[in-house]
Amino acid sequence: MIYPTRLAVLLAGAIAPLALLIALAVPAMWPAGLILLALLLACCALDMLLGVSGRSVSVSAAAPHQAGIGDSFPVTLDARFAGRRPAAVQLALGVSGPAEAPFGLTAGG
Repeated sequence: MIYPTRLAVLLAGAIAPLALLIALAVPAMWPAGLILLALLLACCALDMLLGVSGRSVSVSAAAPHQAGIGDSFPVTLDARFAGRRPAAVQLALGVSGPAEAPFGLTAGG
Protein backbone atom coordinates (compact mmCIF):
# COMPACT_ATOMS: atom_id res chain seq x y z
CA MET A 1 0.00 0.00 0.00
CA ILE A 2 1.25 3.47 -0.82
CA TYR A 3 1.04 6.11 1.89
CA PRO A 4 1.69 9.79 1.17
CA THR A 5 4.48 11.60 2.96
CA ARG A 6 3.75 14.27 5.55
CA LEU A 7 4.62 16.97 3.02
CA ALA A 8 2.06 15.64 0.52
CA VAL A 9 -0.66 15.59 3.19
CA LEU A 10 0.18 19.16 4.26
CA LEU A 11 0.12 20.35 0.64
CA ALA A 12 -3.26 18.71 0.09
CA GLY A 13 -4.57 20.32 3.28
CA ALA A 14 -3.43 23.73 2.07
CA ILE A 15 -4.11 23.62 -1.68
CA ALA A 16 -7.50 21.87 -1.84
CA PRO A 17 -9.36 24.34 0.43
CA LEU A 18 -7.66 27.26 -1.34
CA ALA A 19 -8.88 25.97 -4.72
CA LEU A 20 -12.41 25.65 -3.32
CA LEU A 21 -12.31 29.16 -1.83
CA ILE A 22 -11.19 30.64 -5.15
CA ALA A 23 -14.03 28.91 -6.97
CA LEU A 24 -16.61 30.06 -4.39
CA ALA A 25 -15.36 33.63 -3.89
CA VAL A 26 -14.70 34.50 -7.53
CA PRO A 27 -16.66 32.11 -9.77
CA ALA A 28 -15.11 33.60 -12.91
CA MET A 29 -11.68 32.45 -11.66
CA TRP A 30 -12.64 28.77 -11.34
CA PRO A 31 -9.86 27.74 -13.78
CA ALA A 32 -7.33 28.96 -11.18
CA GLY A 33 -8.79 26.39 -8.77
CA LEU A 34 -8.33 23.68 -11.39
CA ILE A 35 -4.74 24.77 -11.93
CA LEU A 36 -4.11 24.50 -8.17
CA LEU A 37 -5.63 21.02 -8.11
CA ALA A 38 -3.45 20.02 -11.09
CA LEU A 39 -0.44 21.35 -9.15
CA LEU A 40 -1.49 19.23 -6.16
CA LEU A 41 -1.76 16.11 -8.33
CA ALA A 42 1.68 16.82 -9.81
CA CYS A 43 3.16 17.22 -6.32
CA CYS A 44 1.58 13.93 -5.21
CA ALA A 45 2.91 12.15 -8.31
CA LEU A 46 6.39 13.53 -7.60
CA ASP A 47 6.06 12.42 -3.97
CA MET A 48 5.20 8.91 -5.15
CA LEU A 49 8.11 8.75 -7.60
CA LEU A 50 10.65 9.98 -5.05
CA GLY A 51 9.48 7.54 -2.38
CA VAL A 52 11.18 4.24 -1.60
CA SER A 53 9.86 1.28 -3.58
CA GLY A 54 8.44 -1.64 -1.62
CA ARG A 55 10.43 -3.95 -3.88
CA SER A 56 13.72 -2.56 -2.60
CA VAL A 57 13.17 -3.68 1.00
CA SER A 58 13.67 -7.07 2.62
CA VAL A 59 12.22 -7.73 6.06
CA SER A 60 13.23 -10.48 8.48
CA ALA A 61 11.82 -11.41 11.88
CA ALA A 62 13.52 -12.93 14.93
CA ALA A 63 11.65 -14.48 17.85
CA PRO A 64 12.38 -16.99 20.62
CA HIS A 65 12.33 -20.64 19.54
CA GLN A 66 9.94 -21.53 22.37
CA ALA A 67 7.15 -19.68 24.12
CA GLY A 68 4.53 -20.95 26.54
CA ILE A 69 0.82 -20.68 25.81
CA GLY A 70 -0.38 -17.22 26.77
CA ASP A 71 3.18 -15.92 27.26
CA SER A 72 4.24 -12.73 25.58
CA PHE A 73 7.59 -12.65 23.86
CA PRO A 74 9.60 -10.14 21.85
CA VAL A 75 9.73 -10.22 18.08
CA THR A 76 12.50 -8.28 16.36
CA LEU A 77 11.90 -7.05 12.82
CA ASP A 78 14.83 -6.07 10.61
CA ALA A 79 14.31 -4.05 7.42
CA ARG A 80 17.12 -3.70 4.88
CA PHE A 81 16.92 -1.41 1.86
CA ALA A 82 18.71 -2.11 -1.42
CA GLY A 83 18.77 1.55 -2.48
CA ARG A 84 18.13 4.82 -0.75
CA ARG A 85 17.03 4.45 2.88
CA PRO A 86 13.97 6.45 3.98
CA ALA A 87 14.18 8.90 6.88
CA ALA A 88 11.55 6.95 8.86
CA VAL A 89 9.94 3.52 8.59
CA GLN A 90 6.73 2.10 10.03
CA LEU A 91 6.35 -1.66 10.29
CA ALA A 92 3.27 -3.52 11.47
CA LEU A 93 2.96 -7.15 12.48
CA GLY A 94 -0.61 -8.20 11.87
CA VAL A 95 -1.80 -11.35 13.61
CA SER A 96 -5.38 -12.43 14.17
CA GLY A 97 -6.35 -15.71 15.75
CA PRO A 98 -3.86 -18.55 16.18
CA ALA A 99 -0.52 -17.72 14.62
CA GLU A 100 1.89 -20.10 12.99
CA ALA A 101 5.53 -19.77 13.94
CA PRO A 102 7.64 -18.66 10.98
CA PHE A 103 10.69 -20.48 9.63
CA GLY A 104 9.89 -23.78 11.35
CA LEU A 105 9.91 -22.38 14.89
CA THR A 106 7.66 -24.20 17.34
CA ALA A 107 5.68 -23.15 20.40
CA GLY A 108 6.89 -24.66 23.68
CA GLY A 109 4.61 -25.91 26.40
